Amino acid sequence: ASAYAWFDLADFLSKTPERADEGETTYRKALELDPKDAFGWTRLGELLQAQPGRKIDAEAAYRRAIEVDPKAVYSWVCLGGFLSEHTSNLAEAENAFREAVKLDPQNGFAWAMLASFLAKQPGGEVEGRIYGIRALLLKPERESRRLLFLYLSSKHPSDWRQVLPALAAWSAAHREESDVFQFTLGGFFRLSQLTKPAEALLLLESVPEAAVPFEILR
Repeated sequence: ASAYAWFDLADFLSKTPERADEGETTYRKALELDPKDAFGWTRLGELLQAQPGRKIDAEAAYRRAIEVDPKAVYSWVCLGGFLSEHTSNLAEAENAFREAVKLDPQNGFAWAMLASFLAKQPGGEVEGRIYGIRALLLKPERESRRLLFLYLSSKHPSDWRQVLPALAAWSAAHREESDVFQFTLGGFFRLSQLTKPAEALLLLESVPEAAVPFEILR
Protein backbone atom coordinates (compact mmCIF):
# COMPACT_ATOMS: atom_id res chain seq x y z
CA ALA A 1 0.00 0.00 0.00
CA SER A 2 1.10 3.57 -0.64
CA ALA A 3 1.98 6.06 2.09
CA TYR A 4 -1.21 7.94 1.24
CA ALA A 5 -3.32 4.84 1.94
CA TRP A 6 -1.58 4.30 5.28
CA PHE A 7 -2.11 7.96 6.23
CA ASP A 8 -5.77 7.69 5.30
CA LEU A 9 -6.17 4.60 7.49
CA ALA A 10 -4.28 6.25 10.34
CA ASP A 11 -6.57 9.28 10.20
CA PHE A 12 -9.55 6.95 10.46
CA LEU A 13 -8.11 5.00 13.39
CA SER A 14 -7.05 8.10 15.27
CA LYS A 15 -10.67 9.27 15.49
CA THR A 16 -11.39 6.43 17.92
CA PRO A 17 -9.58 6.85 21.27
CA GLU A 18 -9.64 3.12 21.89
CA ARG A 19 -7.65 2.58 18.70
CA ALA A 20 -5.00 5.22 19.34
CA ASP A 21 -2.23 2.62 19.51
CA GLU A 22 -3.23 1.28 16.10
CA GLY A 23 -3.39 4.82 14.79
CA GLU A 24 0.13 5.53 15.97
CA THR A 25 1.47 2.31 14.44
CA THR A 26 -0.22 3.13 11.14
CA TYR A 27 1.08 6.71 11.07
CA ARG A 28 4.58 5.42 11.69
CA LYS A 29 4.18 2.89 8.88
CA ALA A 30 3.14 5.70 6.55
CA LEU A 31 6.07 7.83 7.67
CA GLU A 32 8.47 5.01 6.99
CA LEU A 33 7.28 5.14 3.40
CA ASP A 34 7.24 8.95 3.23
CA PRO A 35 9.43 10.37 6.01
CA LYS A 36 9.30 13.88 4.55
CA ASP A 37 5.53 14.28 4.95
CA ALA A 38 5.33 17.17 7.42
CA PHE A 39 1.57 16.92 7.74
CA GLY A 40 1.88 13.24 8.61
CA TRP A 41 4.34 14.03 11.39
CA THR A 42 2.02 16.75 12.63
CA ARG A 43 -1.00 14.43 12.67
CA LEU A 44 1.08 11.93 14.62
CA GLY A 45 1.98 14.69 17.06
CA GLU A 46 -1.68 15.58 17.53
CA LEU A 47 -2.54 11.95 18.20
CA LEU A 48 0.27 11.55 20.73
CA GLN A 49 -0.51 14.85 22.43
CA ALA A 50 -3.94 13.50 23.35
CA GLN A 51 -2.47 10.37 24.96
CA PRO A 52 -1.46 10.31 28.64
CA GLY A 53 2.29 10.30 29.12
CA ARG A 54 3.14 10.91 25.46
CA LYS A 55 3.88 14.64 25.53
CA ILE A 56 7.60 14.21 24.86
CA ASP A 57 6.86 12.05 21.83
CA ALA A 58 4.28 14.54 20.60
CA GLU A 59 6.75 17.40 20.79
CA ALA A 60 9.33 15.32 18.93
CA ALA A 61 6.83 14.64 16.15
CA TYR A 62 6.00 18.35 15.77
CA ARG A 63 9.69 19.24 15.64
CA ARG A 64 10.30 16.51 13.09
CA ALA A 65 7.53 17.97 10.92
CA ILE A 66 9.23 21.37 10.92
CA GLU A 67 12.61 19.79 10.32
CA VAL A 68 11.42 18.08 7.13
CA ASP A 69 9.46 21.16 5.98
CA PRO A 70 10.35 24.48 7.63
CA LYS A 71 7.54 26.14 5.66
CA ALA A 72 4.77 23.92 7.05
CA VAL A 73 2.50 26.57 8.57
CA TYR A 74 0.15 24.18 10.33
CA SER A 75 3.08 22.39 11.95
CA TRP A 76 4.40 25.66 13.35
CA VAL A 77 0.96 26.48 14.77
CA CYS A 78 0.66 23.05 16.36
CA LEU A 79 4.13 23.33 17.89
CA GLY A 80 3.23 26.73 19.28
CA GLY A 81 -0.01 25.39 20.71
CA PHE A 82 1.75 22.43 22.28
CA LEU A 83 4.48 24.53 23.86
CA SER A 84 2.02 27.08 25.22
CA GLU A 85 -0.22 24.42 26.75
CA HIS A 86 2.23 21.81 28.01
CA THR A 87 5.54 23.54 28.71
CA SER A 88 6.88 26.72 30.28
CA ASN A 89 8.68 27.62 27.06
CA LEU A 90 6.37 30.50 26.19
CA ALA A 91 9.01 32.45 24.27
CA GLU A 92 9.48 29.60 21.82
CA ALA A 93 5.72 29.13 21.61
CA GLU A 94 5.31 32.78 20.61
CA ASN A 95 8.11 32.47 18.07
CA ALA A 96 6.40 29.43 16.54
CA PHE A 97 3.11 31.29 16.13
CA ARG A 98 4.91 34.31 14.65
CA GLU A 99 6.77 32.09 12.21
CA ALA A 100 3.44 30.67 11.05
CA VAL A 101 1.92 34.08 10.26
CA LYS A 102 5.17 35.19 8.67
CA LEU A 103 5.06 32.21 6.32
CA ASP A 104 1.39 32.72 5.47
CA PRO A 105 -0.03 36.17 6.32
CA GLN A 106 -3.42 35.10 4.93
CA ASN A 107 -3.79 32.20 7.37
CA GLY A 108 -6.54 33.27 9.72
CA PHE A 109 -6.14 30.20 11.93
CA ALA A 110 -2.51 31.11 12.62
CA TRP A 111 -3.44 34.73 13.42
CA ALA A 112 -6.21 33.53 15.74
CA MET A 113 -3.85 31.24 17.62
CA LEU A 114 -1.27 34.02 17.97
CA ALA A 115 -3.97 36.44 19.13
CA SER A 116 -5.29 34.00 21.72
CA PHE A 117 -1.79 33.32 22.99
CA LEU A 118 -0.79 36.98 23.28
CA ALA A 119 -4.01 37.93 25.05
CA LYS A 120 -3.02 35.64 27.91
CA GLN A 121 0.46 37.12 28.28
CA PRO A 122 1.28 40.15 30.45
CA GLY A 123 1.22 43.23 28.24
CA GLY A 124 -0.03 41.28 25.22
CA GLU A 125 -3.68 42.28 25.22
CA VAL A 126 -3.50 45.13 22.70
CA GLU A 127 -1.47 43.17 20.18
CA GLY A 128 -3.73 40.18 20.74
CA ARG A 129 -6.77 42.29 19.89
CA ILE A 130 -5.10 43.56 16.71
CA TYR A 131 -4.41 40.03 15.52
CA GLY A 132 -7.86 38.84 16.59
CA ILE A 133 -9.33 41.48 14.29
CA ARG A 134 -7.11 40.31 11.47
CA ALA A 135 -8.20 36.70 12.00
CA LEU A 136 -11.87 37.71 12.00
CA LEU A 137 -11.70 39.76 8.81
CA LEU A 138 -9.87 37.00 6.95
CA LYS A 139 -12.66 34.48 7.64
CA PRO A 140 -15.71 36.12 9.24
CA GLU A 141 -17.81 33.05 8.48
CA ARG A 142 -15.81 31.02 11.01
CA GLU A 143 -17.69 31.02 14.30
CA SER A 144 -14.49 30.55 16.28
CA ARG A 145 -13.11 33.82 14.87
CA ARG A 146 -16.24 35.70 15.87
CA LEU A 147 -16.15 34.23 19.37
CA LEU A 148 -12.49 35.14 19.72
CA PHE A 149 -13.24 38.72 18.71
CA LEU A 150 -16.01 38.94 21.30
CA TYR A 151 -13.70 37.55 23.96
CA LEU A 152 -10.92 40.02 23.14
CA SER A 153 -12.67 43.11 21.84
CA SER A 154 -16.36 43.31 22.76
CA LYS A 155 -15.77 46.15 25.24
CA HIS A 156 -13.63 48.26 22.92
CA PRO A 157 -15.49 50.72 20.63
CA SER A 158 -12.37 51.28 18.51
CA ASP A 159 -12.28 47.59 17.61
CA TRP A 160 -15.94 47.57 16.59
CA ARG A 161 -15.33 50.68 14.47
CA GLN A 162 -12.52 48.86 12.71
CA VAL A 163 -14.42 45.69 11.85
CA LEU A 164 -18.04 46.70 11.33
CA PRO A 165 -17.72 48.42 7.92
CA ALA A 166 -15.84 45.43 6.50
CA LEU A 167 -18.28 42.97 8.05
CA ALA A 168 -21.28 44.91 6.77
CA ALA A 169 -19.86 44.93 3.25
CA TRP A 170 -19.05 41.22 3.51
CA SER A 171 -22.55 40.44 4.74
CA ALA A 172 -24.10 42.41 1.90
CA ALA A 173 -22.11 40.34 -0.59
CA HIS A 174 -22.80 37.01 1.18
CA ARG A 175 -26.43 37.23 2.23
CA GLU A 176 -26.64 33.46 2.62
CA GLU A 177 -24.32 33.73 5.64
CA SER A 178 -26.98 34.67 8.18
CA ASP A 179 -24.71 34.07 11.18
CA VAL A 180 -22.30 36.78 10.05
CA PHE A 181 -25.21 39.13 9.38
CA GLN A 182 -26.60 38.58 12.89
CA PHE A 183 -23.14 39.05 14.39
CA THR A 184 -22.65 42.30 12.47
CA LEU A 185 -26.13 43.51 13.37
CA GLY A 186 -25.40 42.83 17.01
CA GLY A 187 -22.11 44.64 16.60
CA PHE A 188 -23.83 47.83 15.49
CA PHE A 189 -26.14 47.62 18.48
CA ARG A 190 -23.16 47.01 20.74
CA LEU A 191 -21.32 50.03 19.34
CA SER A 192 -24.40 52.19 19.87
CA GLN A 193 -24.40 51.10 23.53
CA LEU A 194 -20.69 51.80 23.96
CA THR A 195 -20.89 55.19 22.23
CA LYS A 196 -24.05 56.74 20.77
CA PRO A 197 -26.67 55.40 18.33
CA ALA A 198 -25.85 58.23 15.94
CA GLU A 199 -22.24 57.10 15.70
CA ALA A 200 -23.25 53.54 14.81
CA LEU A 201 -25.62 54.81 12.12
CA LEU A 202 -22.94 57.11 10.70
CA LEU A 203 -20.58 54.13 10.48
CA LEU A 204 -23.23 52.09 8.67
CA GLU A 205 -23.77 54.91 6.19
CA SER A 206 -20.10 54.65 5.22
CA VAL A 207 -20.97 51.30 3.59
CA PRO A 208 -23.61 52.14 0.92
CA GLU A 209 -23.96 48.53 -0.25
CA ALA A 210 -25.09 47.54 3.24
CA ALA A 211 -27.97 50.02 3.38
CA VAL A 212 -30.67 47.55 2.34
CA PRO A 213 -29.75 44.44 4.35
CA PHE A 214 -29.16 46.53 7.49
CA GLU A 215 -32.21 48.76 7.04
CA ILE A 216 -33.56 47.48 10.37
CA LEU A 217 -30.98 49.65 12.13
CA ARG A 218 -32.46 52.88 10.82
